[in-house]
Amino acid sequence: MKENRILIGEQDHYLVIPILAEKPKKKIFFIVEDTYFTELNIPMLEEEEVEYQYDYLAFLPISQFQGKEILLKGDYTQNFINGVHTAKHIIKKRQNRPQIHFTPDYGWINDPNGLLYQGGLYHLYFQYNPFDTQWDNMSWGHAISKDLLHWEQIDTVLFPDEDGTIFSGCGIVNEFGLLGLPKDALLFYYSAAGNANELSKGKDFVQKLAYSLDGGNTLTKSLVAVPTICKENRDPKVFYHEPTKAYIMCLWLEGNEFAILCSVDLKKFEISQRLFLDQGFECPDLFELKIEDESGENTQETKWVFWCADGYYYLGNFDGYEFHVEGSKKEAYHTKLPYAAQTISNMDGRVISIPWLRTKTVNKLYTGCMGLPREFNLCRCKGELRLKQSLPKEIRERINIIYSMNSKESKEVNLKWEKESVLGLQLTLKKDQTSKGFHGFILGCEVEYNQENGVIKVGEEQIPIKTPLEELSMIFDSGIIEITANNDIIYAVIQLEHSISNDEINLSSNEISELMIYEVK
Repeated sequence: MKENRILIGEQDHYLVIPILAEKPKKKIFFIVEDTYFTELNIPMLEEEEVEYQYDYLAFLPISQFQGKEILLKGDYTQNFINGVHTAKHIIKKRQNRPQIHFTPDYGWINDPNGLLYQGGLYHLYFQYNPFDTQWDNMSWGHAISKDLLHWEQIDTVLFPDEDGTIFSGCGIVNEFGLLGLPKDALLFYYSAAGNANELSKGKDFVQKLAYSLDGGNTLTKSLVAVPTICKENRDPKVFYHEPTKAYIMCLWLEGNEFAILCSVDLKKFEISQRLFLDQGFECPDLFELKIEDESGENTQETKWVFWCADGYYYLGNFDGYEFHVEGSKKEAYHTKLPYAAQTISNMDGRVISIPWLRTKTVNKLYTGCMGLPREFNLCRCKGELRLKQSLPKEIRERINIIYSMNSKESKEVNLKWEKESVLGLQLTLKKDQTSKGFHGFILGCEVEYNQENGVIKVGEEQIPIKTPLEELSMIFDSGIIEITANNDIIYAVIQLEHSISNDEINLSSNEISELMIYEVK
């Protein structure tokens, strides 16, 4: 193994690493004062290349090591190490990407983690590999927002260590001042994926605690909250249950099996139930939702929902110890792009969820993004409880109507869209027996609904909705299109092969009774 020492200056905040995405990887250990800081797999060119090339620069936070030397140990090439250097600031390159769907500055992202709200700020942590556009080196990235719409990525907070790589988890506010920490401390439970890297070879997965005393900017790793139950048990989601005055943790164990655990001190969790859920897998969540009647009015009734990564959800009752399923599995997603959604904690009774969208690599710079936040409620639809996934008020308040039409007459809609913002439209179909659907082009993308077969077609994507369409909402953000329909109980997200560049909207409104076109500022 080669060894190179780099002195971290008194004002240096980052170690800058050149990344040539999706090339063969070399393992590098980062060591400070004989202690392993992290271990990373870095893609790089072979030694014989004359001049080192890269797609982007990754910034590894090292402020805590100012004035010290960091040792890089591994089988890297000399050309690679010549490109590694320190920096005081991050250089961002964020052109040609969605405007209101969060994307990383660079690298790969998947599951949203540690979602919480505190002091006017929303925190989005996420599964992150800053060092390639493929899955690897699982760490926790971090972004913040004041409005659930505009996100700013800041420093990565957790990196792989001797307990494993950093898998999914959750965040809560320490409202009762437990663990000897102040009430405004932020607490994070995450899966340490043992045996997923060289430093943790031979270890199993455990659920660990990390905490922050500076508003979530830096996290300190702490105790093991839940020892291994099953070899790769993971994805803890914790919330406070007022009736039993205890904290509840949901945990995926293996296959279709999950666990519910309880704790009064946030330090020791005990299993109160192990349960099997039909086709359930990974990333559990458990929350109580209000029920609306068919007119949209709140009924004062509630129902508990157990949630899994694929968007499968199960209605039932929860008594603080066990969840009892009522009925069969339901599906929240009509396409496969959304996955591993998590709800935001500390929202004062509101349930707002953000999913990961499994989008493709863009410009060799980043892979994956987050879906728009959606506020959850339940509504009665033909006697059946269904999940509503609506835009929260924080986003709806930023919608500006640029065109509206309400007419019983046939009419062609031909518009040019000249705004530098995100386009959306909402339409209602005629309710008479002659309604067959509609067809048109929106920003160059063909959109069609066929009432006879119940299929929405957007570009090459066909979305069977299995129910007559009454109203439809679409948000176009670069190559990502979010679709909701029928009082937000139908939800789908697709990615176009190419970003939207056309500025025209052409619709045949023969079958449309109402149409609203808007921009999201």
